[in-house]
Amino acid sequence: MLHFQDMTRWRRLLLAAPFLALWVACSDQADSHVRESSPVHVNLAAHSSGARQGERATVLIFVAPDCPISNIYAPELRRLWTRYGAQGVAFYRVYAGSALTLSEVEAHGRAYKLPMPAIRDPEHALVVSTGVEVTPEVVVLDAAGMLRYRGRIDDLYLDFGKRRNKAGTFDLREALDAVLRGDERTAPITKPAVGCFIPDLPEVTGGAIAPDSESSMGFGPKLAALIATHCTSCHRVGGSAPFAFRNHSDVARRARQIRMVTESRFMPPWKPEPGHGSFVGARRIPDEDLDRLHAWIDAGAKRGVGADIPPPKPVAEWELGTPDLVLKMPEAFTVSAEGTDQFRNFVLPTQLSDDRYVEAVEIRADNLQVTHHAILHVDAERVVRAAAPSDDRGMNLMLVPTSGGMDGWIPGMTQRPLPPGLAWRLPANADLVLETHFRPTGKPELARFDVGLHFAESAPTSELALIRLAVGALNIPAGARSYTVSDAFELPVNATLVAVTPHAHRICREIEVVALRPDGVEVPLIWIRDWDFDWQDVYRYQEPLELPRGTRVQARFVYDNSAGNPRNPSTPPRRVLGGTNTSDEMAFVWLQVALRDQEDASLLEDAQQLHTAAKATDYRWEALWGALVEMVDADSNGLLDEAEEQAASAFLETLWDDDAVLMPAFDLDSNGTLDSEETEEVRRFMDAWNP
Repeated sequence: MLHFQDMTRWRRLLLAAPFLALWVACSDQADSHVRESSPVHVNLAAHSSGARQGERATVLIFVAPDCPISNIYAPELRRLWTRYGAQGVAFYRVYAGSALTLSEVEAHGRAYKLPMPAIRDPEHALVVSTGVEVTPEVVVLDAAGMLRYRGRIDDLYLDFGKRRNKAGTFDLREALDAVLRGDERTAPITKPAVGCFIPDLPEVTGGAIAPDSESSMGFGPKLAALIATHCTSCHRVGGSAPFAFRNHSDVARRARQIRMVTESRFMPPWKPEPGHGSFVGARRIPDEDLDRLHAWIDAGAKRGVGADIPPPKPVAEWELGTPDLVLKMPEAFTVSAEGTDQFRNFVLPTQLSDDRYVEAVEIRADNLQVTHHAILHVDAERVVRAAAPSDDRGMNLMLVPTSGGMDGWIPGMTQRPLPPGLAWRLPANADLVLETHFRPTGKPELARFDVGLHFAESAPTSELALIRLAVGALNIPAGARSYTVSDAFELPVNATLVAVTPHAHRICREIEVVALRPDGVEVPLIWIRDWDFDWQDVYRYQEPLELPRGTRVQARFVYDNSAGNPRNPSTPPRRVLGGTNTSDEMAFVWLQVALRDQEDASLLEDAQQLHTAAKATDYRWEALWGALVEMVDADSNGLLDEAEEQAASAFLETLWDDDAVLMPAFDLDSNGTLDSEETEEVRRFMDAWNP
């Protein structure tokens, strides 16, 4: 860390820096005051000491073209440049390392419309002298060249994979405002930045060691195979990851980053806990392999013998061969440059004249940098298309699967057919609805999906169906750290469990599903201890599980609606109810099962309807809460502030004697009066609100 007493060293190091390439970024569509110019070379020392006429402060912004966190800040950097540049603040974007060419740096500036000049730091002179470690990280110097701030731009990111909906603390702005006011400080303020570690220089990584590669902790065949198995499906040229692992040098330069994200299990992304279901395509690195990788990094990330990484398989146009039917989004979707993640549903008409059985689905994205995942739904009644806008922007709503089909896609997954003898029915003239998740990258992006269907040649030997576990009446108070709900369902028939899909929204922390068989044996089905709305998947079992009649399947959901939850979209926290918006919450688990025949499917459907009817009061609660929120939500933001909650409480107090309101909501037997049990339900509803 660089402290105030290091200022003399800082200025000496910066003034001694050699002539570094400095040029104004090109921009064909940026603000009118940004112009295109030819590269020029200037003495950085003249700029570091405030020698430019009228310069009141200097900001060095360390960025990297292959760092998604760095790129997402491009719109904010443009705003800062516009706001503070007019006040005499000079901005430079700094590219560390020798790997980037001048043309690549210029291309990055054009792509993200970054108007400030760029500095190449090929020998890490600025990295060493400033002490920065990640991109994006910023350094603020006053007019005398003294360090006044180093650290994050704002608090948008708390950690990897833990991003707020919007920033609440703007550290760089505060630092610049202080400098421009002339505030005196005894030491530079530093706030740790979250981002991508600046890669080490080639000459300090990748040194060869003794020939016995494995015992000498070198990068040999075992580690090369580990990277190929767990990383290169995404970290490949043209893949979904921001950089490729092609050889030892690629891995060694990223060693610190790899150490951090694998130790925390942020990468490879895989949410289910081990020992709670064995799933197709599991991406979790075994503990012993992870220990080997970390030991190699800790020993210096040296090259061994036989360190070539096997190249990934070429991505075929369709992994499973030419589909029988290909459905395309009518137009590419435009993903905005910034803001929260975007969820859209697109209707894909099948226009089939007859029922077909689907044994495999392939979902392909044409822009892997911006597409996060997709889930496919069947809309046999074509009710969703009626709500579809005409401009092909898709619908922002959460869907509930209604058929036995359950397929999805995430980057890097290997798409496989259902087990032999299984296929789901696609009714004639049905629509498919593609539920998609896009992530802003810092610049506008176009994205499009294609869906390929592979039909079975004959009807399946088993009937596929869905079991739904759900809790509809969610009422999660602000500040609640461990709000827990559950649902359970008893199987009326023998079933073979094929896949499971949990679903919740932003403040869910944990989802666990178990099956209690009639013989008393508890079978763990899935446990996601650290639920992340951004990493949802359809989990298919490696070996389908036999669940005999009488098995009780149970789902448990835990929510954290406190200020300490970095994924909480509300600051400060607000009461959260059940609903379809991403600001609401859900509690669903879908279990895809294979049944003996249509008769068993009918029995299962009847049992599910009875199960839903038994929870009718819960659904009435949800509907009443939703109507209440809509009525008292004066600012129409879907949330209730303190004054609005007080209005809700006052209204609820008037309901107690209002039969016109209470009757339709709680008169479960529709006899025109509320008996003692129904009255108790009313009392529970009133107590549950408890604002």
